[in-house]
Amino acid sequence: MQKDRKRILLALDGSEHSAALVRYGAGFLPPEATEVVLFHVMSRVPEAFRDLALNPAHFKEDKGISDWVEEQDRNIEKFMEEGRKVFLDAGFPAHSIRVEVRELKEGFARDISAEAVRGYDAVGIGRNGVNPLEDSVLGSIAAKITIRLCRVPVWLVGGQPTAEKILVALDASDSAMLGVDHVGKIVNGSTGEVKLMHVVRGLHNSLAGYQKIFLGEYLERLCSEAEEAIKPVFDEATDHLAAVGFPAEKVTTKVVCGVKSRAGAIMKEAATGGYGTVVAGRRGLTRVSDYDMGRVSHKIVQMARDRAVWIVGC
Repeated sequence: MQKDRKRILLALDGSEHSAALVRYGAGFLPPEATEVVLFHVMSRVPEAFRDLALNPAHFKEDKGISDWVEEQDRNIEKFMEEGRKVFLDAGFPAHSIRVEVRELKEGFARDISAEAVRGYDAVGIGRNGVNPLEDSVLGSIAAKITIRLCRVPVWLVGGQPTAEKILVALDASDSAMLGVDHVGKIVNGSTGEVKLMHVVRGLHNSLAGYQKIFLGEYLERLCSEAEEAIKPVFDEATDHLAAVGFPAEKVTTKVVCGVKSRAGAIMKEAATGGYGTVVAGRRGLTRVSDYDMGRVSHKIVQMARDRAVWIVGC
């Protein structure tokens, strides 16, 4: 295997979000430098029965259940082959695409996570599975993997996103710079634009009656100080991208000050600027040991229903 070759795990379940994940990966991953594993965890027992803790031994004698299992086998075999064809049509050599269907062992999220730590550069999963709740922001399996799996970058895909334009939420944390490095490693100049964005919140209601008097002066000073403080981080990030072949002219920067929500400002920029992929470090500068994910990255995950979000770092 080539030294700089990427190995990507795409966890699929036959849903439309999974199909979108396949199209997303095939749309930007370099065929000559990527190995893709299309991975499915197969349950031989309907989830309703599993929840009731019924004895699996009874299922083998039930023709209705055996017919259900055979139908699931046929459906997922067809789905995985269609996914493989999407990558073949995108120019991937056949030996670079592998299909893996495994029987459920400990749980869908646990089984996917166990595979993900076996030498992969990223694991991708759709926001919702085959049975999404109507009001659900994030499917339960996707949520478990995104929140808990920190040893491998997680790509969470909703809607029909692309990686042609990537927005990186950047602060001075190690986690955020790991996000930059992940972008450089994965796209390696194959995408159109990367924007590095730093957001500073305003005082808002904390100033109470004094806000109207001092807000203008405060925001002006805040923005000036923020731009000065983040500039070395922007420069370092640009250097990191340039070191792996990403042209400096394709990297832009932006500082936004005085907003109420950092995640809200990031997602607003993604929407207005047409950024299909948003990258965030798992933890910001304010690390709280009792939480698996920082507040900003967690909110971005919740808000980015029609985009791809990459969560990087521990």
